[in-house]
Amino acid sequence: MPVTLFLVDDHDVVRRGLRAYVEVLPDMEVVGEASDGEQAIARIDALAASGATPAVVLMDLVLPGMDGVETTAELLRRHPRLRVLVLTSFGGQQRVQMALAAGAVGYLLKSADVDEVANAILAVARGEVHLDAEAAEYLMAEQGGIRALTPRELEVLGLLAEGWS
Repeated sequence: MPVTLFLVDDHDVVRRGLRAYVEVLPDMEVVGEASDGEQAIARIDALAASGATPAVVLMDLVLPGMDGVETTAELLRRHPRLRVLVLTSFGGQQRVQMALAAGAVGYLLKSADVDEVANAILAVARGEVHLDAEAAEYLMAEQGGIRALTPRELEVLGLLAEGWS
């Protein structure tokens, strides 16, 4: 069964490009899209009411009106089983922290290669966390770097780097 995907981005060309890319992949299907947070919430609510809640929401952070962080938090309040993967043009430690605090389970920059985007979608659909290298660096810096990790945390980090959940 394909991973069902909902796209949230205020740029039509980005949504169309993502849809076109996903439509050629056998293991993913776009079930809806929205150009802002309010629209995303309404459309995902409607999908959920018909029993077709998407597995993964690909969320931009910079949206008109309700931003991606607020939208993520509200969607997860209403639909706790959703998996939100942030795909944005903007990095920065504060943005990464806010997205993850809102409940996102993945963070990618739009500069990511298309295969990385596909792999990230599949990973979060499987229940894994996926962070691009820049987001992981921000989190490590916040925690005092790798030297601040316990031996067990280092072991878990090594397993995550190998692709384990």
